[in-house]
Amino acid sequence: MLFEKVKKEHIIQGIKDFEEKGLPNGFGASSTYDLVYNGIHYPPKAIMAYANFHAEGKTIEPYFKGGLNTDCFNVFEKLQFNVIKKQLTEPIFQIQVSKTDKTADVNFLTAKLQIVKGGYQLLKGSYIYKEPKPSFLKHSYYEMRVKYENEGYFEDSNYSKYVILKKNITFDKPSPAAVIVLNRAANGKSEWKLQDGTTLEEFENNHVKPLKQVNYWIFQGNPKIYNTTVALKSGHLKSWKVAAHKDKIAIGDKVIIWQTGKDAGCYALAEVTSEVGVFEEEQFEQQYYTDASNSKATERVKIKVIKNFVDNPILNNDLKDNSIFLNFKAGNQGTNFRATEEEFIELLSWHQNSNTKYWLYSPGGNADHWDEFYDANIIAIGWDKLGDLKQYKSKDEILIALDQINGNNKQKPNKVAANYEFVNTMQIGDVIIVKQGRSKLLGYGIVTSNYFFDNKRESYKSCRNVDWKLKGVWDSEHSLVLKTLTDITIYDSKYDEYNKYSDYLLGIMNGDQKPNLNSTIKKIMKPTNQILYGPPGTGKTFYLKDQLFDRYTSKQTSITKELHFETVVGGCSWWQVIAIALLDLNKSKVSGIFEHKWVQKKASLSNSKTIRPTLWGQLQSHTIDTCEFVNVFSRQQPLIFNKTEDSYWEILEEEVKELVPELFDIKDSVDNYNPDPDNIIKLYDFVTFHQSFAYEDFIEGIKPVMPENDEQATDLGYTIEDGVFKKLCTKAKNDPKNRYAIFIDEINRGNVSAIFGELITLIETDKRSGAKNEMSIKLPYSKKEFSVPSNLDIYGTMNTADRSVEALDTALRRRFEFKEMMPDYAVIENEEVDNIKLSEVLKKINERIELLIDRDHAIGHSYFFNVNSEEKLAKAFNTKIVPLLQEYFYGDYGKIGLVLGKGFVEKKKNDDINFADFSYENSNDFKVPSYLLMQVNEDNVIDAVLSLLGKKEAE
Repeated sequence: MLFEKVKKEHIIQGIKDFEEKGLPNGFGASSTYDLVYNGIHYPPKAIMAYANFHAEGKTIEPYFKGGLNTDCFNVFEKLQFNVIKKQLTEPIFQIQVSKTDKTADVNFLTAKLQIVKGGYQLLKGSYIYKEPKPSFLKHSYYEMRVKYENEGYFEDSNYSKYVILKKNITFDKPSPAAVIVLNRAANGKSEWKLQDGTTLEEFENNHVKPLKQVNYWIFQGNPKIYNTTVALKSGHLKSWKVAAHKDKIAIGDKVIIWQTGKDAGCYALAEVTSEVGVFEEEQFEQQYYTDASNSKATERVKIKVIKNFVDNPILNNDLKDNSIFLNFKAGNQGTNFRATEEEFIELLSWHQNSNTKYWLYSPGGNADHWDEFYDANIIAIGWDKLGDLKQYKSKDEILIALDQINGNNKQKPNKVAANYEFVNTMQIGDVIIVKQGRSKLLGYGIVTSNYFFDNKRESYKSCRNVDWKLKGVWDSEHSLVLKTLTDITIYDSKYDEYNKYSDYLLGIMNGDQKPNLNSTIKKIMKPTNQILYGPPGTGKTFYLKDQLFDRYTSKQTSITKELHFETVVGGCSWWQVIAIALLDLNKSKVSGIFEHKWVQKKASLSNSKTIRPTLWGQLQSHTIDTCEFVNVFSRQQPLIFNKTEDSYWEILEEEVKELVPELFDIKDSVDNYNPDPDNIIKLYDFVTFHQSFAYEDFIEGIKPVMPENDEQATDLGYTIEDGVFKKLCTKAKNDPKNRYAIFIDEINRGNVSAIFGELITLIETDKRSGAKNEMSIKLPYSKKEFSVPSNLDIYGTMNTADRSVEALDTALRRRFEFKEMMPDYAVIENEEVDNIKLSEVLKKINERIELLIDRDHAIGHSYFFNVNSEEKLAKAFNTKIVPLLQEYFYGDYGKIGLVLGKGFVEKKKNDDINFADFSYENSNDFKVPSYLLMQVNEDNVIDAVLSLLGKKEAE
């Protein structure tokens, strides 16, 4: 197969060659397919020819075919490059010779004119004129000159039938942007025109809008119509109705999400991500309407929340004394109002939520660009030779580009990280703390824009806008890192001497009296051991998913090649690892297989102390039946190995292709590791404890190795297998730059002391690996040393009303911090049925339960969440609340009556019941009332609830 040695970096280099040199000799413009990279279209065959030159030194000539299922296109697909069929829907204009020329009616040039943001773009490619040769040409060629005014850019090409633009030329100035002229050998020059006679300059003036100006808006909602608060808490606010300024609201505009009512205020900040259009909301958005009829299709825009203040909103009362909001339009009648950039930035910086990052930043060498950046309200980094950083999809691509720029000298990871994080990790609202060298602080500000590449700047073209808040010179009192850009958020709340590192630095500049940090700063992050506890239905498990899971996810691009290799090998069996090693080695003796990197990595992850016997056993078990040099009776599928007469082992590739072709994919995923920036990696595990959950499931234990079939029952064996917690510890140890977590639901339902075993000591924060009092122990099965890494957090949930389990072991309890989660009536504040506020109903029920039992048996708000009809309300009582109260009161229905009232429990006096004719002292004392539960339905549930509230007697 052709192009076997072509890698991703070769294709990227081929694209750069094409941009510099154009089409190679013998290649024409692609007629059917385009290779699309960073939004730009390229001819696939030309790029592959350049790429194979870099991979194998192959001469650049058309020695191969393009198209579907060819070697060329298969390599593009394998390396995840996008090859598409040419889109015939692209705007195509015929650029015609001026009508003043007598030959204009028969001779014209065709060109693609693609509309781009803020301008138009002539696409790279051929511009052909029709035969016969125009009469105005005295020579065998004509010269086309493209001039981009104010840039001094010229591109000349001389051909007899066509000209080629070697680059896409973009004109993005309002007017005039550029003039494309045809320099004619005989008649001088004449301006090109569109087919309708419009010049390009006229077209631009009439149809191309100036560069986008960001507008600021208030999107205002009424909680009686739509529950914005809960939608934001659930992450479901994705669009907004547009009733005014329909022709002005556009993609990229910034939005203040405002809610009216008793707690009027700013609950989020957002960005517009679509044009105004008529469409319905997503299904998950519609559930927050108090009246479903309001969810019909109407003019709306899609939005993306960039700052969520729902847990700590900026209320109207907070703004009344702030002069910036003297003319603030929120609270007026309507849905959409204009806001100002000043208002938006003030709200953005009002208070920082948990997603805010803090960055330590040096504006150039020795901070020599600080004054310039401060005056321009920007932050910028200076690796200008990389070009626009948006073109790089991963850290690996940036590393390759830096290597090439610097003569393949190995680059420091800090440079790669700074460029990648500046584009992909930094976000609007982050705080930038400016420093000089190791000891000076110069000021701070708040990021107010996404990344942009400013080609007008002489240097430091990669930029973001910043609202600088303070400027001066302060001594930092300790040594600062020398890197250009450092995310210091990870150091917050991790110091013994001071609670928050970023506050410490900001405090120095604001003149606050802060305690000093020691000269040796502990940079080990203190782990979290936390248990969420409370009554049922208070959202403990939901909190894990909604608030914590995202903290422990990462893009695949943040996973190193070595860690990916380790993860892949960890998921392979021994025979798979041996097979992949032999695919590399072709043939080898056992000693050579043992030394191979796949086998060595598997050995390092294994608890086995007999690696060589394992290799022998696996090789012989999977050897083909016809091999005369292996005398093992019992063999297992797949049979893919062979042993030669001279005692070499080999793998039969044809058998692999037929029986286990996935081995090639596994091997390729490591050899050609190509992380996908859109692929999210989970850095956590979720388990639920129960009565059968054991130490062997959590840490490690002996597990049986089942035979392949019944005839091999005598071969039943055992192996030591890692449990879920130990596996996660191994991952966290090998990836110290990321934080990991284990989430244990219903932690008190298992035998916690038995499950945790010796971990009761090891999970303490000061006993973790790398901590002050680090400890390790020898595990009982594997006999290996084990410790818990400091970058692994442990979370649990515990239902305080569950009487089927005992309280946590005291020794374990003191090693966790506890967070109580009680019913949150605000979550269902806007839930109403027939004008009955369900938050009031739940509060009344819980007050009575607390009096009769205790507060640990309260009922959570989730029981009434999304209850918006009589039918749903009756179902909530019949299937959730009443059964729970039956358990709480051990069948004492009279107490249930004290909680719910006559509408749910009927009292039967039993005075008319007569006992049998039998003498028994005080028998009439047994004639006590009994209580019967009554099912409610949509017809009588409102009366029953009103009775519960004491507002009406039930019939």
